[in-house]
Amino acid sequence: MTKNTSMENGPKQGNNGLKKEVADLEEKVRELEETLNAIRSGEVDAIVVEKGDARQVYTLEGADRPYRALVENIQEGALTLSRTGIILYTNTRFADMVKQLPEKVVGTTIFDYVCKEHHKEMEEALQDITQQSCRRRVRIRQGKGSLPVLISMNPLSAEVDTKISVVVTDRRKDEDRIQMQARMLDAVGDAVIAVDTNNRIIYWNDAATRTYGWEPEEALGRDLFEVATPEISKKEAQEIAAQLKKGSTWTGRYVVRHRDGHEFPVHANDAPVFDDDGKLIAIIGASHDISEQTLIEDALRQSEEKYRNLVKYAPTAIYEMDLQGTKFLSVNEVMCNILGYTREELLSIMPGDLLDPESRSVFKERISKKLAGEKIIEPVEYRIRRKDGEWITTAISVGSFTYSHENPSRIVVIGHDITDRKRMEEELRRKHDDLNAAYEEITSTQEELCRKVEELMNREKQLNEALAEKEVLLLEIHHRVKNNLAAFISLLSLEGSYDISPAGQMLKKDLQNRARTMALIHETLYRTRKFSDVDMDVYLNTLVEQIVNSYRTDHTVRTSVEAKGVTLDLVRATPIGLIVNELVTNSLKYAFPHKGTPSGTDREEPCTIRIQVSADDGNYLIKVSDNGVGLPAGWDIQKTQTLGLKLVNFLAKHQLRAKIEINTDKGTEFVFRFRKSSKMDSITKNDPLIS
Repeated sequence: MTKNTSMENGPKQGNNGLKKEVADLEEKVRELEETLNAIRSGEVDAIVVEKGDARQVYTLEGADRPYRALVENIQEGALTLSRTGIILYTNTRFADMVKQLPEKVVGTTIFDYVCKEHHKEMEEALQDITQQSCRRRVRIRQGKGSLPVLISMNPLSAEVDTKISVVVTDRRKDEDRIQMQARMLDAVGDAVIAVDTNNRIIYWNDAATRTYGWEPEEALGRDLFEVATPEISKKEAQEIAAQLKKGSTWTGRYVVRHRDGHEFPVHANDAPVFDDDGKLIAIIGASHDISEQTLIEDALRQSEEKYRNLVKYAPTAIYEMDLQGTKFLSVNEVMCNILGYTREELLSIMPGDLLDPESRSVFKERISKKLAGEKIIEPVEYRIRRKDGEWITTAISVGSFTYSHENPSRIVVIGHDITDRKRMEEELRRKHDDLNAAYEEITSTQEELCRKVEELMNREKQLNEALAEKEVLLLEIHHRVKNNLAAFISLLSLEGSYDISPAGQMLKKDLQNRARTMALIHETLYRTRKFSDVDMDVYLNTLVEQIVNSYRTDHTVRTSVEAKGVTLDLVRATPIGLIVNELVTNSLKYAFPHKGTPSGTDREEPCTIRIQVSADDGNYLIKVSDNGVGLPAGWDIQKTQTLGLKLVNFLAKHQLRAKIEINTDKGTEFVFRFRKSSKMDSITKNDPLIS
């Protein structure tokens, strides 16, 4: 029963609970809506931040109200931020800075106004704000432009979620002042360069461009060591930078590098720059090129060194004395040696005490004139007394006087022994006389040379005329030999001059080709006008074409001549032409049998005759080959009975002194190898045909 009652009453009690819970929730929603409406209407000091569908409410304490009344009237922008950077309050001044209405600013974040390049440092400041206050120089967006500001941030309590008080100071005046200072620095003559604490260039004036060669847009942002410090100065530059970071200034000179790579010295004044908190923010330096000054200083040092060396090592007496000529201030070793005194002894003696009265008077007069500005060039002879009491006449001549570079209160006197000079003058006069005599002889010789040159030119003209006549004679000789051989060939063509049988006709053709071979040599020489050498490529190409055209075969025969760049003298070119004639003729006659004969059946490859002439390692190599039927088994050129091959063997052995190789692996190949020779005597000596 009880169980049943409970079951009946349970659902009613559950429904009533749900209704009560729903009513409570509706009441809370109504209160929340009223609160939000009050916040929106300004009746309550709070701010609502909407993020998607969620809302977060930040309330302001009542004590903030007098603070707002105060900050509304200051010249700086004032903000209250949450730890995440949400703007809970802004005064009118900050809203003016960002060109927004105050109600539009509240609820946004500080990052909506700080330029992107400063976001990271603002994030770090918000993260560390509970440990320490901070100040940041940043730029905030102002419409389409930006505004330089100083942001000072302080926590309002030590709590983790403390609100943050922010003062934003307009730095445009500072920036204008900096720009004015930059324009002033551009107007100075020295190169002015500023770097940050990482040695990155942050300022570069026009003079720096003129001095170092880099444009500002190229230099800004780069490491100064990379831009203008050569390897030899890096260690010194690093030591200077370390000194500057400690607060010291530095002045001095060191070597720098121009953009084009050349190195030069500068004089620099470097100083550190600190902010209001005493923190190092930059190093600024002014420098100027001292190359010319260094050259002048080096030249001056070298001049002084040369002067000291001149005084020390000069073969003449050099000494310094005061303007009155009353005492020696310095003397060189030569002066001591001439007079026989030590240096200490001379420094204790008055210069006038060494001269006789007449010389002393002249000496003082010359000093007065020199000091008055008169030019005194010619030396004057004096009588000077040595330590041993001997008077030396015309031994020392005092030359010109000059003021010392180091001390204008001194007079430098140069004296020298004129005895050697007089001897040299006499020697010079003698040499001058000798030179005049030599000049007359050279003039006579030159006239003789001109006469001989004229004779040589006349003789050269005669030789050139003789050479021209010789060339005409050679042309005529070769032309007549060619014509005589042509006449011989024509005589062979006359009826009755040979046996009309096939053998006779063949003999006639062979004789004609041999004659043409020799005639072609002379024709080639006549045409090229080179009488000592035959161009084998021109000669053999013409010869082979001539031979092939004189024979008719059942086959089309291809020929190849390879002899470019090879030239031979007439004595060797003639037998080579006859050899090629005989071998090509034999190939045309016998290498490719008539069609219809057992060996004249259709061939797989074209009929080819190949001639090669080359020069290598002091030898000439001649190859004549065909891809025909080859030579009979056991054939020996030494035992051949045919006139043509006997002629080939004879010419190769006795005129070319050639070694003969015969290859019959595929067709027939004759190889002739003989040595090069610059003189024809070595070839024609004991030659039965030529001798």
